[in-house]
Amino acid sequence: MNKSIKFAVINYMEPLPDECGRKWRSHQIADVLSNNGYKTELFTSSYSHFYGYQRSNRNFISNNYSIKLCFATSYSRRSKLRRIISQLIFSLSLFLRISFSRPKIIIASYPHSFSIIALAILKPFIKYKLIVDIRDSLKQPSGKLISNIYNFFEKILSYFWFKYTNLLIGPGEEVYKYLPRGLHLKSKKIYRNVPMTYCNQSKIQTSNSINKFDFIFIGSLSQAFELENFFNFFKTKNKNLNLWILGDGPLLKKYKKKYSNIKNIKFLGQVNYKTIKSIADKSKFGLMPYSAKEKRFAYHLTNKLGEYLSFGILPLVPEHCYEMANFVRRNSCGITYDSKNINSFLHNIIINYKKDQNQHLKSTYRKYLSFERLNNVINKVIDELNTDY
Repeated sequence: MNKSIKFAVINYMEPLPDECGRKWRSHQIADVLSNNGYKTELFTSSYSHFYGYQRSNRNFISNNYSIKLCFATSYSRRSKLRRIISQLIFSLSLFLRISFSRPKIIIASYPHSFSIIALAILKPFIKYKLIVDIRDSLKQPSGKLISNIYNFFEKILSYFWFKYTNLLIGPGEEVYKYLPRGLHLKSKKIYRNVPMTYCNQSKIQTSNSINKFDFIFIGSLSQAFELENFFNFFKTKNKNLNLWILGDGPLLKKYKKKYSNIKNIKFLGQVNYKTIKSIADKSKFGLMPYSAKEKRFAYHLTNKLGEYLSFGILPLVPEHCYEMANFVRRNSCGITYDSKNINSFLHNIIINYKKDQNQHLKSTYRKYLSFERLNNVINKVIDELNTDY
C-alpha cells in the first residue's frame, strides 16, 4: 500500500499512555501503522474517562503518530445522561476535525455509535474507507430506563453506520455477534479477528520465580465483575494466602467498608506499573470474574487475559466467557470454572494445582497476545484494502 496514505484511529475513552503506563488497543494500532511508515493521527476525547479530568486541548506527538484531542464535556460515571451528552459533543468535534484532516482510512472503535455516525455522514464527501473495531458488547447491567432507551437507539444507529463500513474487526472469532441479530450474516462476511493484545511501556522483565501462591485481580471495581463470592471465600482461608485487589471504581468504597477487616484481602486502589509488577511477581492465579448478565463478555478477549499471561499468572476464566474460555483451553494457559460453584472450584485448585506454568504462560502471551502479534494481523487487514490505493 502507498505509504503516503493517511490513517485516522479513533477512540472516545481509552487513557493516554502517560496516564496509565502502557498503550491500550487504539494506541497500539496507531503505533503499528506509524511504525510501518503511514502518516497516522489518533483522535480521542479531551476528557479523561478513567481519571476524571479535562486534558488540555493541544495536539502532541507520541512516538511517530499525532494525538488530537476532540472536546468532550466532563461527566460523572453515575450520570448516564451527561455521559451521552459528552459522547454527542465529542462526535461533533470529531466531525469537524476529520473534515479538515481528510484521512483515507479510518479505524474507529465501537461501542458507541455517535462518533461512527458522524464519520458515516462525512464519507460521501471525503471518500475514505472505514474499519470499525468492535471492542465489546454495548449492553451493561442496568435497570435504568434511560439505559434501555439508549441501547434501543444504539441498535437502530448501528444499522445506519454499518452501510458505510468496509471492514469489521474485533478481539475474537465472533465479536460481530454483539451487533443486532439482523446484521450477523452480513457482518460475518466482512469481519476479521484482530487479537486484544497487552502492551506496557516498561522494559522491566517479570520474575521467573515459581514461588507463587497469591491471587490477584487487576481492574475496575464495578458491576462488570462478580467479586463478592471470591471475597467471601477468602474470609475463611489461611491468612498466608492473599487476594490482592488492584484498581479503583464505583464499588471500591463499598468493598473496603465490607471486607477491610479481612487481613488477607488487600485493597491497593489505582497503582502504577511498578506496583502491579511487584504484586504480580508473587501471584499465581488471576481473577477474571466477568458478569454473566446480557452475555456482555461472551464473544471477545479482554486485555486482562493478555495482562495476566504476560506476568506468568494463570487466568481463572468463567465458562460464560465463551471466547476466552475456549482460548485458555485450546492453549492450556488457564483454568475455566462454573461461576455457580466458586467455593469448591477455589478449594480444589488451592489444594491440587501444583504446576509451574510460568514460562508456558509467557510464551503463549508472546505468540498470540503480544504487540508483535498485533503488528502482523493489522498489516494483513490493511493489505485487504490495498486494491484502491
